[in-house]
Amino acid sequence: MLIETADRFRIIEGENPPAPCDPDYRIEDMFFAAMILGRAYGVTGDIAYIDILTKFLLDAGIQQSNGLFWHARSVPYFWGRRNTFAALG
Repeated sequence: MLIETADRFRIIEGENPPAPCDPDYRIEDMFFAAMILGRAYGVTGDIAYIDILTKFLLDAGIQQSNGLFWHARSVPYFWGRRNTFAALG
């Protein structure tokens, strides 16, 4: 099930995040994507999972100059628990 779920992240359309993630780049997805893709890489050794995760994290554009993350692109508010998701991701 892990690999089947991780493979859903391979479907990327244009500049959008991987299909299981919210198109608005919600901060929770940083943690959840890292959990699935990181473990899939650990099991298979397929670097594509790390590439997908890296692109997603770098493209999000929700980290601000003070180092904190907005909840999402359309929600320009800091929320402590959400920033923990980013740190764990």
